[in-house]
Amino acid sequence: MSLIAAWPSVHSSSIDCRPEQPNRHRETPNNANEQAGTRHRRPYGGNGGALRIQGDNALGYAYPWSGAIVNLGSAMMEPVNLGRSGKLTFDARGEDKRYRAMAFAENLGQMPAIVEFTAAADWQRVEIPLTEFPGFDPKGAMAFFIGSPSELGPFWLEIDNVALIE
Repeated sequence: MSLIAAWPSVHSSSIDCRPEQPNRHRETPNNANEQAGTRHRRPYGGNGGALRIQGDNALGYAYPWSGAIVNLGSAMMEPVNLGRSGKLTFDARGEDKRYRAMAFAENLGQMPAIVEFTAAADWQRVEIPLTEFPGFDPKGAMAFFIGSPSELGPFWLEIDNVALIE
């Protein structure tokens, strides 16, 4: 398998999606875990950091979701041809819930194709073949989202080493 595209790991970043702090992004120092008295070892490589997504899917929204989205084109939701890309891959850990990956494409309009995956407390590799995203046409791919479970309530998820591979 060869790497088609990759997003660089961010260093100890988090996105806090709780209602009282919508879309607040903060950077934390490299040694924040040591300062808090905890240490985490990851079996997977990377560039030294993971993205932590945490929030609270609340009542009152038709489609509650919180997470990280990567636009593939040079402008927001600009379609691109993914060519030979075959899988969306990433490392993940979470609360042993079923989280969601979404694929946005020109042929789908505003509704993404959704695939669920489980992330437990230990880091694991997630590989989702693009063919598993219902109706997704990679010739007009616009963005990928990784984030919250579909159920209501608080959650957290950490991701790293996100890539598209053949």
